[in-house]
Amino acid sequence: MAWSNRRFVTRHQLPIFYQCVVWSLWVYHVAFSLLFYIYIQKYGGDAFAYWTLTADVSQEADTWMSYWGYRTFFIQWLNYIPSKVLGLGFLTGCMLYANLSFFGFRELLVTLKKQVPFNGENGWGRGWGILLFLPGLHFWTAGVGKECLLWLGTIWTLRGIVDLRSKGYMTLIGVTLSFLVRPINGVILLFMVCLFVLAHQQITYRMKLPMLTILLVILGLFVIKIQQYTGMDKLTWAAVVEFSDNQLSFLSGFNAGSELPMKEYSWPERFFTVLFRPLWFENQNPWIWTTAIENIFLLFLILGGLIGYLIKRKLWLSPVLSFGMAYALGLMGVYALTLNNLGIMVRMKSICMIFILMAVWPGIYWLVKREKKPTHSVI
Repeated sequence: MAWSNRRFVTRHQLPIFYQCVVWSLWVYHVAFSLLFYIYIQKYGGDAFAYWTLTADVSQEADTWMSYWGYRTFFIQWLNYIPSKVLGLGFLTGCMLYANLSFFGFRELLVTLKKQVPFNGENGWGRGWGILLFLPGLHFWTAGVGKECLLWLGTIWTLRGIVDLRSKGYMTLIGVTLSFLVRPINGVILLFMVCLFVLAHQQITYRMKLPMLTILLVILGLFVIKIQQYTGMDKLTWAAVVEFSDNQLSFLSGFNAGSELPMKEYSWPERFFTVLFRPLWFENQNPWIWTTAIENIFLLFLILGGLIGYLIKRKLWLSPVLSFGMAYALGLMGVYALTLNNLGIMVRMKSICMIFILMAVWPGIYWLVKREKKPTHSVI
């Protein structure tokens, strides 16, 4: 991985500052892999079951290909060779996943460096780099688990749409990977890709029609697959609400210690809960304290960014930031409908919050610098 990082910074001709960011991110990320391993050893979790291929044994699989499937089946299929054939331990598995997800951090860094309208050579112009060090994001993507693969799929999708001509294949790989790991993520990603193709001015109308036709057909197949495993006969709001109630009742049956009464919350309360809770020290668990401190930091950043936008009276977002924010908000809406366990919320939102923060960072930059509006186009 060190050799790969060296080639990466050389290929992209990164200045010294961004080279330091790449190397610092890698060391930081690997450290979180060790922390993730310690956490799972102490508190348990699905990660160890994924690695030992025991998270879901309903398929009664005894060969590699018999593990093939969606969601948990897919990650067990992916782990079959390193775990069962090569006999690698769980710690090694965490390290493998951490280095795999780090490819996503590298690609996001160079993408944002080229695309964001607030990039600059001064301290605040480069200040957005601090968002790449969010502890929650690194913790949940640095070990064996679905978040690692979903993070990689999301970044590959983002990287592909930024440069469709030469990197478009990365979008297809990213969407497919996300769908196999968690179908709803793949559907939202593909829907965002369709909107991007429709709105992107550099794609000619002669190209848009065949591209959208193919993408919409694939999207339709994805939606049908989701209907099959959710049991929804119709895609109506009433059916969605009914599914939401059933899902929340199902999760309540586990009597989890971090269960929240989401059914009793209004929609603003649900979104606030998914985005920012826990905000305070709700129990004696030091892991929750760390999450609460991060959430308070995120809340202040978002409020500061919105104030900055209000001062400028204009929302300026590059295409990559628009895509990332729309994807994140779409997932937050799904989580508000289907989750009532605070621990699951913290884990599943970990790969989303950075896109919302990147989208509001221009407001923070303008609030602090009070410079003129950039001339970046709005998508």
